[in-house]
Parts: sequence; structure tokens; C-alpha cells
Amino acid sequence: FQREALTPYTLFDGTPPYFWTHLPQMSARLRARMARFNPDVTLVFGGQAQIIARLAGVSNIVYGAQNSSGLHWKSWRPGYMLLRVLERWAMAKPGLLVAACLQSVAQSYQDHFGITADAIKVIFNSTNIADYEVEQRQPPAKDGLITIVCVGTLYYQKNFEMALRALRLLLHKNIQAKLRIVGDGPDLQKLEALASELGISGDVEFLGKRQDVPDIMKQANFF
Repeated sequence: FQREALTPYTLFDGTPPYFWTHLPQMSARLRARMARFNPDVTLVFGGQAQIIARLAGVSNIVYGAQNSSGLHWKSWRPGYMLLRVLERWAMAKPGLLVAACLQSVAQSYQDHFGITADAIKVIFNSTNIADYEVEQRQPPAKDGLITIVCVGTLYYQKNFEMALRALRLLLHKNIQAKLRIVGDGPDLQKLEALASELGISGDVEFLGKRQDVPDIMKQANFF
């Protein structure tokens, strides 16, 4: 889809106002692709993608619910309110199955959209648990330094800002601690600036993307 979508916007990541100006073209293109490929099941991520899919007449949809943060945004802007109305209409599609990554996310979709329990399945993100087994808890360093590790893509949904502010609270209570953040993303510079603003830059490590996450976690006192 991304190769043939309307540059520079892909079929599934349009946001207002581009979402509105491209909505007819995106739904028409998706309808054409569905007729061409005739899939048994279509996996959809995001409320706007679900709107496009329903307008395009896509059937047998599995909606991937990765988090529920977007369900709680509020705005009185007309475009935003209309988007919310369309999302509710799209999520009310008969036969829609929601695949949530957490039970809490599933519950949020039930509460917000009125989706019945039998239309939601919880499928946890898979990982090799053996890689993260720790035989013994890591004690604090001899100097009392506590190591805290956070892992994830640096998006606002992950709320790494809270981790930085929590670290500052610990330091203000004279608790020796350092924070190691593993991951990369669009909020990196913002988080670095916040660490500087809070005066904790020397106590925070931004490690970027790493392939040795299990080893980094095993060296930490808290995750």
C-alpha cells in the first residue's frame, strides 16, 4: 500500500487536515486493492484506518488494538469531533473482531465503543521469556547507586517524561539513581531537552536501539 499510496501520505497514517482531503481517494484506492487481492482477512490498525476500511466496504476485519491512549484524547474542534463520530460508526461494523495486546486495552475498547466481550480477543505480544530470566536480583552497587531501565520506542504514548520526572524526585530525596533508556524515536530530542531542564542529564543515559536488551535489563535493579 505504501508504494502506491498518495505521496507523502500513506493509506493508513493520514491525520487531519490531510485525512479529510485524501479520504475519498484513500477509500477508493483501498476498495480497488481489496478487489484485486480479495483477502480472507484484513488487519487494520488505528481508528482512521478503520474509517477508510469501512468506507471502502472491506469485510472480515481484524482491528489491532495496541494501546488505548488515543481513546482518551479530548478536543472541541469540529474536525476532531466529527472524526470521533466516524470512528464510533466504523467500530460498530458487524462482524468486526478486535485483537488487543492487553486485557486492560480490551476493557478500554469495550467501555469506549460498547464492543461485546465475544468480539474482542487478547493476544499478548510474543517474546522469548527465557532470554529475560534472572537467577538473582541485582543488588544496588556498593555505593548505593540504583539502576533503572526503561525500554521502548520514544513516542509520547510511552510517557518517558514521567520516568525522567520520577528520577528527579529520587535524586531530590538523596537516593542515588541513574536511568538508562533503551530505544529510539521522534521524542528523543524532546526528552534530552527535558533531562537538561530538570538538571539530571548526568544521571540519564539514552542508549538508542540495542540488540542486547536482556543483558541491559539483567544489570538493572528496576525495569
